[in-house]
Amino acid sequence: MILYLADSSLQNFQVRKYIDFKLNILLSYHYFKNKNLDKLLYETFKLNLSNVFLDSGAFSAHTQGVEIYIDDYIEYINKYKHLFTVYSNLDVIRDFKSTYKNQLIMEQSGLNPLPVFHAGSPFTELERLCEKYDYIALGGMVSFHIKKRMPFLIKSFKIAKKYNTKYHGFGCTTYKILKSLPFFSVDSSSSTSGVRYGNLTFFEEKYGKFSQAKLGDIKSCKQHAEYFRELGFSWVDFANRDLNEYNKICAISIHNYKKIERYISRLHRQMK
Repeated sequence: MILYLADSSLQNFQVRKYIDFKLNILLSYHYFKNKNLDKLLYETFKLNLSNVFLDSGAFSAHTQGVEIYIDDYIEYINKYKHLFTVYSNLDVIRDFKSTYKNQLIMEQSGLNPLPVFHAGSPFTELERLCEKYDYIALGGMVSFHIKKRMPFLIKSFKIAKKYNTKYHGFGCTTYKILKSLPFFSVDSSSSTSGVRYGNLTFFEEKYGKFSQAKLGDIKSCKQHAEYFRELGFSWVDFANRDLNEYNKICAISIHNYKKIERYISRLHRQMK
C-alpha cells in the first residue's frame, strides 16, 4: 500500500534533515494551481520524493464556492506531468455523469487520469468503471461515519474483486479500514495532527498498536523515551513546550505514518 501525505501548503514537510526515506505526497490542484511546482518541490524535498499524486481538489473548491475549469486543469497537468506518478480526474461533487464526462474529455486530450467514484453514486456506475479501468479512486466519504463507510467500502471491494481492480481511498486512513480492506493507495491530511492537538502518536510496528505522548508533559514524554530515541530525538525536547520545534513534531508524525504504511502492506501480503 502507498500512503500519500497531503498538506495544503507543504509547510508540514520542511523535515528533510529528520527523514531518511523518500516521501509519497498528494497535492491538490485547488491549492497549488498558481505555484511553480518544479521550484517548490525541489526546494522543499530536493530529491527526497518517491511518488506524487495530483488531486483536482474538487471537494475543497466546492466547499469554498470556487469553480475549477477543466481546460485549466488539463493545461496544468500537461505542464507538470513529469512530476506526477498519478493524477486524478476532475470530479464533480454529487454528479457522477458529469464526473465521467470530464474523464472522457481528459482522455481525449491525451491524458490518463485516475477515474473517481463517489460514495452515494449508483454501484452500477462503479461496475462500469471497474470493467474499464484497473485503478480507481473512491471519494465522497468525508462526511461518512465509519459505520456508514464500511458497508459502502465492503460492497465496493466486492465489485473490485470481480474485475481485479485496485482502489485509492481519498482521505481514507482510519486504521480499522486500512487493516480490513486491501487498498492499493490512500492519502491523509492528518499526518501532523499532533501539532494541532498537542499529542504525538507513536505506532508500534511490531504489534500494530498505538501509544500517545502528550507534548509538554514530562511524565508522558519520558515514558515514551524509547520511541523518541528510535527516531533520533530526545524526549526532553518534547517534554518542555518552550523547546518544542514544529518541524521535529511533524517529522515524528511522518515517521509513524511510514511505519503504518509498512505494517499494513505486510499485513495484506500475509492475508493473501
